[in-house]
Amino acid sequence: KSEMQTIYDNGGNPDTVILNSFNKGLVDDWMLPYRRTDMEDTRYNGVVNTYQTSFGTVNFILYRYMRQSDIIILDKKNFSIGAYRPFEVNELPNVSSAMRASIEGEYTCMLHNEEHAAWIYDTSVS
Repeated sequence: KSEMQTIYDNGGNPDTVILNSFNKGLVDDWMLPYRRTDMEDTRYNGVVNTYQTSFGTVNFILYRYMRQSDIIILDKKNFSIGAYRPFEVNELPNVSSAMRASIEGEYTCMLHNEEHAAWIYDTSVS
């Protein structure tokens, strides 16, 4: 909450939280004490995908390749995908009558305003 407030105070609108399976499980458990069901309910929903805060509505994105101890909070409009290493076509030696080539390059995530994002690291994982 304090990181979202900092982003908001710096002019951003935090709208996305990226986290791993452990921390997503903790978020899903936030509402457990307030869930009500009756005897006729056959389904139980314990998933939190959006969260309404004083700083706006936040969407949670589960990302399996994130470190278990990290959480990223960001204003999505300040991020884009860009070329880290521009793509280029390299011709390879011909084999018989076929033409061969390789395409090499890399994309990266570009941050346009670092004050509109937060990286929480070294959270507990047990």
